[in-house]
Amino acid sequence: MPRSTDRNRPRRFALPDHEDARAGESIEAFISGPPHRERTRRARPVRPEPKSQDPLVGLQTRLDWHEALGREDARVSRYGRPASVAVVSVVARNHGSHLDPEWIGKLARPIAHVLRRSARETDVIARTAEARFYVLLPETSESEARHFIDRVGGDCDVWLNAVGLPVEVRAAVASAGPELGLTEALETAKTALGPDPE
Repeated sequence: MPRSTDRNRPRRFALPDHEDARAGESIEAFISGPPHRERTRRARPVRPEPKSQDPLVGLQTRLDWHEALGREDARVSRYGRPASVAVVSVVARNHGSHLDPEWIGKLARPIAHVLRRSARETDVIARTAEARFYVLLPETSESEARHFIDRVGGDCDVWLNAVGLPVEVRAAVASAGPELGLTEALETAKTALGPDPE
């Protein structure tokens, strides 16, 4: 009577004898695992090298940022991938107060540092006014973008409270959706935070 075999049982890997010339090849094949299969390539965001940089904070210029936004907007539209934008700004704690220009100049550099430290390699950051920044967040849902700005805001609050300046960092985010491109998402975030300072 023939023995029944269990088709679901994993097959054992058998090595040939040491004298067999194929032994080394078999060991290498076993260690390397199955041959690598090419996966279907999905377009991934790539941050191009900036043409120029903001000399004060070392971030991309507003022009470079808007070019990156246009490329990412096209990618989102074509592949339906998530993407978000954030607008980060320094504002006076008292809404009627004006910011001292000297403070603004001193705050731009540390805020840029916090943004760079919190961002990923594919994120694109630019300073668009004295103390306002735009952040492009590819492959990022709105809830993930909120986590990003919460982290940035928390880090900024630590040193703003330490130096005792009457200012705070505020941010707004918006994400691309089925009927909302990234350019419109940027306008949504700007509206939520207020117009760009001159």
